[in-house]
Amino acid sequence: MYPGLNKTERIKLYVGFFVPFIILVAHCSYYLGWTIDDPYISYRYAENLANGKGLVFNPGEQVEGYSNFLFTLILAGFNFLGISPVWLSRLIGFCSALALIWVMFHALDKELFSPSALPLIRFFPLYLIALNGSLALWSVSGLETGFYTLLVALAWLLLIREDHAKASPLIVSCVFLLVALSRHEGALFFIVCFAGDIWRTAKNKDSILLRRLILRAIPIGVLFALYNLWRISYYHSLLPNTFYAKATGDFSTRISEGVVYLFRFVLNNGNLLYLLVLFPILSQLRLKPSVIRSLEFIIAGLIFVIYSGGDWMPLWRFLCPIMPMLFYIMGLGLAEFWRRVKTRDIQLRRRDFAILMVIVLLAIGVYQERRLTFPIMSSVREGSFYRPNILAGLWLKFNADPSAKVAGEEAGIIGYYSQRYFIDMVGIVEPHIARIPGALHQKSDPQYILRQKPTYIILICKPFYPKKNAHNPSPLTSQIEAIFTTGKQILAQQEFQAHYKAVARFPRGNELIGRSDIVIFSNTRLIKNKSAQP
Repeated sequence: MYPGLNKTERIKLYVGFFVPFIILVAHCSYYLGWTIDDPYISYRYAENLANGKGLVFNPGEQVEGYSNFLFTLILAGFNFLGISPVWLSRLIGFCSALALIWVMFHALDKELFSPSALPLIRFFPLYLIALNGSLALWSVSGLETGFYTLLVALAWLLLIREDHAKASPLIVSCVFLLVALSRHEGALFFIVCFAGDIWRTAKNKDSILLRRLILRAIPIGVLFALYNLWRISYYHSLLPNTFYAKATGDFSTRISEGVVYLFRFVLNNGNLLYLLVLFPILSQLRLKPSVIRSLEFIIAGLIFVIYSGGDWMPLWRFLCPIMPMLFYIMGLGLAEFWRRVKTRDIQLRRRDFAILMVIVLLAIGVYQERRLTFPIMSSVREGSFYRPNILAGLWLKFNADPSAKVAGEEAGIIGYYSQRYFIDMVGIVEPHIARIPGALHQKSDPQYILRQKPTYIILICKPFYPKKNAHNPSPLTSQIEAIFTTGKQILAQQEFQAHYKAVARFPRGNELIGRSDIVIFSNTRLIKNKSAQP
């Protein structure tokens, strides 16, 4: 990149690269220790595969309860070598975030990001990545988000280079395949870009582009079709169970929630820098090919976000894969704005004011991020966030019989550490619950759960402080109030009231994020019958 530079200029160039690189290292380090329940579902799949039990959550039950096939496969491979997926997944995400800086560095346009510009202008997309809380938070969360974002960005960069005959269509196809294998919706990026190329081919009658399209489409089409044939034959379902669990609520509600999700993203980021996207688009009658490619990726990502309705997690995880493209266009916009101001501003006052405003807006964005994440990070530091889930899982591991069945509302951490057969009452790894109409956390079938006679049922409840008295022989159970719909319906069942009693409680949370209790109920009849056997 930047041919013709002398040694001194190259040194300055790479020094400018390492500054945002170091900022990103510090940013990701701030969020170390953060995780949620979901990645532990993939960990359990990975460990079962590595131990020869198949790509399953419960041995003997073939349910596709993950949405990150390639990432789970990588974790399984390392687990086979004796490396735990818990910290390996975070390490992969952390390294992926750093590699993303490298990908964006090689995507910088040599015309707009000329060596004569200030470092902040030349490397603006790199600084946006380094200072972005969503990318930093989710890269070290244990989920596949950082790894997936890197693959999407790599596919975008290679596609731009293929447009200039600097990359092979076969390599581009292979990277798109990895994107689609990393997350199911990753295929949308290929589909939208392919549709755009088909339109341009028909419009311009470009035979060269047509040949590239064929070379790009055949490998991913054949291999992705083979992968889905294996999926369907192995899991006996056309779509993943996660789709039925998460994306089968009311369509209009999902669309409106997706739009609100995007609105909250813009509102809570607290800076106007996103308006820079308009500069390279409105200032050019004929858009650069790299801008068109970036817009195609952004459109594909937005289609998924709006259709799925976003998610409940902090800092807009679903938007991470398209942030590099968004930041790239913002960088072009800043460069365009900079050139126009500089040529008209002899005393450089407007230029200095513009740079000051950019720095202030970046600082506001970081402040907003810290404000939004302070509650969860404070609970992570004090160990009150998900450590109680680990303790509940370990309690089951050391107290429950190996043949015991456990039903719960959070299948990830507790399921992973308990190493017991787990019935997911939310439906992520339970096909029957997943196919009930409604949105995630709104689906419930308490009779179905109780018919499976779980030895233990775990509910997330409001905090309570039991007081024993003669008229209340089981205060721990009678004073409980569940938080989720499933728990409330379970508590109302006569069979549950007659045969289950609370045996352990693990307080979770604090005043900042709210308090709850993880309560473990045991089936007294099953345990009594088990202990009575010779």
